[in-house]
Amino acid sequence: MIHITYCGDNRFFFVIESLALVGHIDGSVVVPQQYLLVEGGNKILNEEYVAYKEQDCALASWLLASISPSILPGLVRCKSAFDIWQKLEQKSSISSTTRIMHLHCSLKSLRKRDHTMREYLDQIQAICDNLAICGHPLSETVHISAILSGLPPEYESVVAVITSSHQPYKLDGVCSVLLDT
Repeated sequence: MIHITYCGDNRFFFVIESLALVGHIDGSVVVPQQYLLVEGGNKILNEEYVAYKEQDCALASWLLASISPSILPGLVRCKSAFDIWQKLEQKSSISSTTRIMHLHCSLKSLRKRDHTMREYLDQIQAICDNLAICGHPLSETVHISAILSGLPPEYESVVAVITSSHQPYKLDGVCSVLLDT
């Protein structure tokens, strides 16, 4: 069974989950036998298999229709929604490592500069949200550290109060203090 992450695009998973088709992409669904033996040794087409195949083909078609044309050639030999999802997972794990490193670098280099405090906090939140989507959420302490490290010198006194407090500040508290400053 694969872990469902497909970094960067939750719309796929939410739709798949809402239609109760997760088993088709994580490998947990048991594929019914195509034929059933009946009296006299005859075989008949299993209706459960037909229903499974219809769902799987519909899901596979939707996935292929939703994917960038540049990715499609790598999916040409896939025979099921599970195969497509596995290939997407493989492709995204390579690009997600690069994306995660890029997001961490962006977070470390982000500075408030001429942005309003709200804009600055929103930029940091967006990076943290993207890291969480990729399966690499930051702790609240790291999030706060990223905020404080990008502030200009005129915020030194506020940073000193936050970092020297005996009661650790929560993220909401840090944001409130900075927005009120």
